[in-house]
Amino acid sequence: MQLQAEQQRLEIDYLKAQRRPNPTVTLGVVQSKQAGMSGRDNQIRAAVEIPLNLIDRQQYALQGYAAKQQLLDQQQRFYAQQNLNQLKRLQTELTGLNTQYQLMQKQQIPLSVEVLDKMLLGFQAGKFSITDVQQAALQLHEQQLKKNQLLKQAWQSTLQLEARTLGISPDTIMSADALEQLQYTLWQDTQSLNTGNGAN
Repeated sequence: MQLQAEQQRLEIDYLKAQRRPNPTVTLGVVQSKQAGMSGRDNQIRAAVEIPLNLIDRQQYALQGYAAKQQLLDQQQRFYAQQNLNQLKRLQTELTGLNTQYQLMQKQQIPLSVEVLDKMLLGFQAGKFSITDVQQAALQLHEQQLKKNQLLKQAWQSTLQLEARTLGISPDTIMSADALEQLQYTLWQDTQSLNTGNGAN
């Protein structure tokens, strides 16, 4: 989008430069001979011709480019604001995921490990059944899975945050062929710049 906006600015500048009148300077020597005189009289004359653009042929094209430029500027501001909102949302989400992860890591999992250890001791002493031990082990396993899911969510949110910070679509980064897509986009932008500069 920034590339398109810059191309529009260059087109407008080019059209404005074409609109300017191009003055023509004429310099000449006029020789005159008067009747009855043997000598010649030489005069140097200079003339400046400044065309008046009564009909501006670039007027409508310039207005069209200016309207397109204004639309691109509005879109750019909208997407910048939308990106900023997404960045704030992702930062808040990461803070929440970190809080959940710390709670799971420092309190819930150690507590479940302690409960499982006591259940095993109680089972050996004959106070608990095998079902109680299995239930405690299952609870610990579910908490460890939840901890891993929190890590996965935090990793994805971090990738999205970094991608948005760099101005890259998060979907592009998350895809399997992310590097190829980025290289292709870079190649297209480079070709577009070369074509745009060659046309002007």
